[in-house]
Amino acid sequence: MSEPTPEEVVQEIVQALAAAHAQRVRGFIAVRCTGPREVDHARETLIRTPAPFPWKSLPASELDPPDLLGYVMHASEARGPCFLAYGLPRGRDGAVLERFIELINVAGRKYVMAPYLMVLLLTIDEIKDLSRGAPQLWRSRDLFVGWPVQDAASRFVPAVSGASPANRGGAVAASGGGVRGLQSAIERAGGGVESIFGNIQINDYEITGDTYGLAPWAGAPFNAGDEVPPYIAAAAPPAGRRWGRTLAAGDEEGAAIIDACRLLLDQRKSEHARQELARAAKRFRGSHNGPATAECYVLLGSASEIRFDHSVALEWYEQALAVYEHIGDDPGVSDTLNMIGRLRFVHGDLDGAFSFFDRAMRHDEEAGDELRLASGYRRIGIILEERNELREALLLYERAAEIERRNGDRFALCRSLHHQARLHQRKEMFPEARELLSQSLAIKEELSDLSGLAAGYHELGNLDLRQGQYESALDAYSRALEIEEQLGDVPGIAVTQAQLGLVHRELAEYPASVKALSIAREIFYRLQSPYVTPMESTLDGLRVMVNTTDFERLQSEARVYVGDLVAGG
Repeated sequence: MSEPTPEEVVQEIVQALAAAHAQRVRGFIAVRCTGPREVDHARETLIRTPAPFPWKSLPASELDPPDLLGYVMHASEARGPCFLAYGLPRGRDGAVLERFIELINVAGRKYVMAPYLMVLLLTIDEIKDLSRGAPQLWRSRDLFVGWPVQDAASRFVPAVSGASPANRGGAVAASGGGVRGLQSAIERAGGGVESIFGNIQINDYEITGDTYGLAPWAGAPFNAGDEVPPYIAAAAPPAGRRWGRTLAAGDEEGAAIIDACRLLLDQRKSEHARQELARAAKRFRGSHNGPATAECYVLLGSASEIRFDHSVALEWYEQALAVYEHIGDDPGVSDTLNMIGRLRFVHGDLDGAFSFFDRAMRHDEEAGDELRLASGYRRIGIILEERNELREALLLYERAAEIERRNGDRFALCRSLHHQARLHQRKEMFPEARELLSQSLAIKEELSDLSGLAAGYHELGNLDLRQGQYESALDAYSRALEIEEQLGDVPGIAVTQAQLGLVHRELAEYPASVKALSIAREIFYRLQSPYVTPMESTLDGLRVMVNTTDFERLQSEARVYVGDLVAGG
């Protein structure tokens, strides 16, 4: 008998849960997965599936105390949600944490079993530990299904993604992109995607990349021999990039956990990092170390972003914000406000993003923090661009550039010039746009700023595309794509492939257009991006230009490309 498809398994799960929901009784389903990759695939597939109740991701290893059933029953209501529980906490021996098993067994005696909906996504090793340690829970399941292995490796972004650290390290430092999420793509679509698809400006480079870096700051030179501008060297480091030895000077073990976990997150290895960070956060709360606790919360949010679990990331950032406000840490308040605003921006909530960016910017003004203020001007400028308030946006970019020139921060200056160039392009002031972009690219070349160069070449492609110079645009986008592939910049690749697809279409190179747009669509799907819809619409329009067999083959090749890409292959 052939293996069922994911669609068939999803239908079986949702039908069982819907019946329990309608009868207001418990619905508990166990899903057997061959490994973490299939766990992520199953969770992401279910959370996108329409159901008569909401879904909610629940990383079990982040519960403190690790009382899974207690939490689920406490948070359950008649209308739902259905908890998608995954990632059981593990002890140092690699087995499911004994305390977690103990609390499950206690729950059977301690709690009045109220109705709840839960899907427990388990690896084979977790099933073995759970069935041995908590047999009563295991036998009480209403449904036990296996998640299909087919296509799981190529249809989602796994927990560990991106190129190897050896290939990415220098560029990550250059871009200020230790935790990339949707970084480095935002600056890049400007005119092309927006002008052809209609008000779809993929524009998140500055919003997402300004305050995360292996260098002291995104604005700091990353070549070892260069002098760091004084106002950067004197500023407080950003939340999420603070040294454990500074935050927990009297606790060597706790300090080492923070630094080790940040390194894991820079390598996009989120699973072990988040388990250790959850323990570290409990440790620092117990010792009333607010700065270290907040840093753990920020890093836990970053770990959730790596897994594209943005709702959980927002919860961690909000907890960090509360701590920073309580202890009066002005830079921490600003950084977490911007993190929350960035995620709202990524999900299309411009008003919410503006609100948080504006709060952060006003906070920086009061604190006299020029470094954060310049970055804030660019973030607000991007929102104003989205609202078509171009004059106001340009004024903010110019203010940012003025601060950067005065303080000798050429790394950040080239970004402000880039934004100014994009605005001039939108106003069809093409010679002025090209001059500003040339100045920006020259600085990036001098600094060997690979991530910045990718953004710059992409913007150059946008400029050529707007002017109908398709061959030049193709060359510029291809140069951007080459760098992005070198860096393992998955979101940047998505945006550049989208633009390449448009250029190939204009040149009547329809098979190349289908493949590029299919790659972009596959990545946008994994990023839960609204740009999936225009990609699909454009591809539908190309079906008549390519025979059916070739169309399916090109889409299959795109899936393989993306599967290899996100797996770091």
